[in-house]
Amino acid sequence: MYLPAFKSSETARRYSFKGHSAVLLRNIVATGSVEYRYAMMVYREGESDACYCVASEVNGMAGQLGGGSHFLGVFEEDSHVNYGSSDQWADEDKFAQRALGLATDKFGPPTS
Repeated sequence: MYLPAFKSSETARRYSFKGHSAVLLRNIVATGSVEYRYAMMVYREGESDACYCVASEVNGMAGQLGGGSHFLGVFEEDSHVNYGSSDQWADEDKFAQRALGLATDKFGPPTS
């Protein structure tokens, strides 16, 4: 599975779905060159590796090329889909709402 890799992060919130759980991460230190502001990692019940991720990825070229400060990226299976850039994805509540919406579309509504 292709997912972003982190050296460290802080759990901001937890969510439960039928058969899945999710954590919203902040204060992320990535292992690679891409920087992440937030990430929502989704796990199948009983598994320790994530099966789905929505991430706020820093747009390092926003100053030179324009666009929003962060990209909204979705990782699942062996793919990465970019949902475009916006300054909204730098805001924890706005990011969490959008990430939770994408996870709900995929896994059904949260149970708690």
